[in-house]
Amino acid sequence: MLQSRSGRGHIPCLCTSTGVAGPWAALRRFAAAGYLTLNLDYRRAPKHRFPAAFEDCLFATHWAVEHAARYGGDPQRLAVGGDSAGGNLAAAVLAECSQKGGPPIRAGVLIYGVFDYHRTISALGGTGPDSQFYLPANQYETLRGDYRVSPLYACTKFPPCYIG
Repeated sequence: MLQSRSGRGHIPCLCTSTGVAGPWAALRRFAAAGYLTLNLDYRRAPKHRFPAAFEDCLFATHWAVEHAARYGGDPQRLAVGGDSAGGNLAAAVLAECSQKGGPPIRAGVLIYGVFDYHRTISALGGTGPDSQFYLPANQYETLRGDYRVSPLYACTKFPPCYIG
């Protein structure tokens, strides 16, 4: 967690889920700009397959809403974001919250995520069971169109998002 030192009272919150590298410089810039910035840790594939990472990020987003005020954040001004795998997870959290009435997320910052898993994996030529690190091989077809895997299918209810 990176806290802003602005002293301006309750500040906006950004929950990020990063891919493999984790953009700490960008997170520091958000904190310097006046955001309470939380980088979410989650269980990663292939050791932990779907839905583990999604469930971890959703849980952490709910935690952030419940505890933001304790750290100077405003839970009513929450954004979620991520890059790479984290971009997919942030979009999936947006999808879940918009579909099921979850916490009020005001914005998304989605950086080079996979937003239609099946179409992307097919384009990369990796549809065989040996190429599936994220989804259990026996669920590849049954999860086609599931917004937790392919959040593109639920984006009509998203708040404003920056997609890069």
